[in-house]
Amino acid sequence: MSPQSRASGRVSARRGRQLMRFALVAPALMVMGLALYQLADAVGRRAAEPFSEYLAANVRLTPLAYIKAERALFSTPDFDAEAHLLGIEAAMLRGEKAAALLPRARLALARDPADARGWVLYARLCEPEDLKAASAALSFSFRLAPREYFLIAPRLAAAAPIWRRLSAADQQLLFAEVRVAGSAPKLHRALIAAMSEPGGDAMVTAAYQGRSRALRRLNRTLSTEILGFSN
Repeated sequence: MSPQSRASGRVSARRGRQLMRFALVAPALMVMGLALYQLADAVGRRAAEPFSEYLAANVRLTPLAYIKAERALFSTPDFDAEAHLLGIEAAMLRGEKAAALLPRARLALARDPADARGWVLYARLCEPEDLKAASAALSFSFRLAPREYFLIAPRLAAAAPIWRRLSAADQQLLFAEVRVAGSAPKLHRALIAAMSEPGGDAMVTAAYQGRSRALRRLNRTLSTEILGFSN
């Protein structure tokens, strides 16, 4: 064997050993990388607590609390679409413009298209510039979660301007949520807020069509709450 052949053989053997060592450590590196991602996610989620829980439960927060929740939730890794959608919601509620948030919402929903709350949020961000997209997003949220208590408040707010654009089936689901809100004192504030949106009064009236007595009782109840006469 010539010297060149022996040298080439040594180089090949050395490369083979290097590849073998890399193959042995690669799984450990992948596990370490995943662990760091999960750690970053956990740290971001922990920093956002309890704000993220309040957001999911539709509890009103102070402007400073929304800012803290937004920063903490956006610090989580990109794969945590749920956290980023809650961060977008916090930003929207503190007053950030929809145009600045829509690209982030699209990316997060692309990663987790089964997030029903995310589609309600997307509908609100699309209004009033793109009513077609808003109604499609809200309709999709009904497909994903037709009966979800914690979606009633944000869904009523999103539905008020576009409820006439929904299919008959989606309207019936929406009207059922309006009536649930009417019978649940904890949701009265959300119902009052929805009624203050364009189309909100008509939406509630349509939900109580054929239930005139129930609608009158609801009007009396909400009126006393608005005026501050309730306990």
